Amino acid sequence: MRLFIARHGQVLPAGQENSAFATSPDDPLLTDLGLQQAELLGEEMRRLQFTGRIISSPFSRTVMTAAQVAKVCGLSISLDPRFREIVQQEEGLEGFEGKTLSQLKAMFPEIRQSSLPYPWWTVPKNTMEEVIARVRPLIEECIEKNEDCLLVGHGASTHAAATILLGGKNAREMGDICRGDNLNCSLTEFSIENGVILPVRIYDTTHLLSHMLTSNQRPVEERNGKICIVI
Repeated sequence: MRLFIARHGQVLPAGQENSAFATSPDDPLLTDLGLQQAELLGEEMRRLQFTGRIISSPFSRTVMTAAQVAKVCGLSISLDPRFREIVQQEEGLEGFEGKTLSQLKAMFPEIRQSSLPYPWWTVPKNTMEEVIARVRPLIEECIEKNEDCLLVGHGASTHAAATILLGGKNAREMGDICRGDNLNCSLTEFSIENGVILPVRIYDTTHLLSHMLTSNQRPVEERNGKICIVI
C-alpha cells in the first residue's frame, strides 16, 4: 500500500474572510493561491493513479484542500478529528465552534460519512507528544486496512504522522528524501509492504510552481537544494 500525507493549502490571513462560506477566525479558509495549490496536489495524486481513501482533519482549511483533491481524482473524503490541528496556547480554542458534519457536507459534497463526534476539537494546550499519541492509532488503522490512503492535515499532525512512520526519526534526518520544510500542500509518501515501511518522499513540493511555495503567509527560499521557510 501507499500512504500519503499532505498539509493543507495556504490560508487566509487573520481578519480576512471568504464571502462564499461563513467561518470563525480560528477556522480560516484557503486563499485563491491555496486552492490552486490543492488543485495541483490533486493533479499529482491523479498522476500517481491514486484511487484510495482521502481522510481529512475537520477544520475548514483541510477539508477544502481534501475536497479539491477529491474533485480532481473523482473520489470522496471522510473526516477524522485525530488529524486535527495542535492547540499551542492555554485555552487557545476557548469559545471556538467548529462546523458540524451537516454544515461541512453542505459546503463540501465530497464528504461521505454518516457521523462525526461533536465537538471534535479540544480547548486546552497540547504538546507534540500528545499529537503523536492521537495520530498513531489512525496511522495503525490505515496500515491495517492495507489500501492506499491520503491523510490531509496541518503542520503538526502531518509532522506527527511522518515521525511515527519514520520510527521516531526527525524528517530532516532523511537526507535527499526530505525536500525541506513542511510547506502548504507538500506531499509525503510511504510504501508499506509486509510490515516494512519505506519513505519515498518527505515534504515534496515538486508538483507546485516555484511562486506557489508558502508556509501560510511566510515566504520560502531554496537553500542548498532544499526549500526552506524564511523566519
